Amino acid sequence: MEKGDIAVIDYTATNKSSEKIFDSTIKENAVKAGIFDEKINYAPVSITIGNNELLKSLEEEITKMKAGEEKKILLKAAKAFGERSAELIKVMPMKEFIARDIRPVPGLIVELNDMRGKIQSVSGGRIRVDFNHELAGKDVEYEVKIEKILTEKKDKLIALKEKFFGEKAKLKEEKDKIEVLFDGIVPEPRSKAAFAETIFKSFKEIKKLSFTEEIEQSKEKTNEAVKKHAEK
Repeated sequence: MEKGDIAVIDYTATNKSSEKIFDSTIKENAVKAGIFDEKINYAPVSITIGNNELLKSLEEEITKMKAGEEKKILLKAAKAFGERSAELIKVMPMKEFIARDIRPVPGLIVELNDMRGKIQSVSGGRIRVDFNHELAGKDVEYEVKIEKILTEKKDKLIALKEKFFGEKAKLKEEKDKIEVLFDGIVPEPRSKAAFAETIFKSFKEIKKLSFTEEIEQSKEKTNEAVKKHAEK
């Protein structure tokens, strides 16, 4: 695989210290591990090589694989989520939490100053927070299957469109311009921003990107609205 190619992959990630699955694109594995989330669409994911969407060490191994290949990739802590650092354990005053309307209790996950951490203890107005990644210091294993590798521009555009917006969105391409049409769906601004960033990073020849949202009121709803207006 080369930079800019898209790998469509299934994977299951395991913490080797506990042998517990902490992430998976496969529904049955997520259910079995007790991490199933109904908000997540469990299906193979599209990863653009070179866009830093995966751990660097994991991507390096994936680029060596071929379509249809399955592989278990063991990552030592230093090349996974890093070693634990005492410097990332902070003692903070209660006022920092009061200002953010947070009631600190041990075990609570918080985001402070763009850092995600876990409260370890609360004592005398001082709160101890561990900002290490929850998998810091742990070896992890990824069981990966390459479903397919996309190298053609048209295939990659479709894959990215579906990754960010699903199958309902439509795509139109004209020379150096792309238009995404939304029929009856309103995408989140963050999804549009992330899609735009990925497109411009992956396709230097694309200079302009536009989004068109079309929401058509159904005939039934229109008639109902007219009827209510007439009754006033």
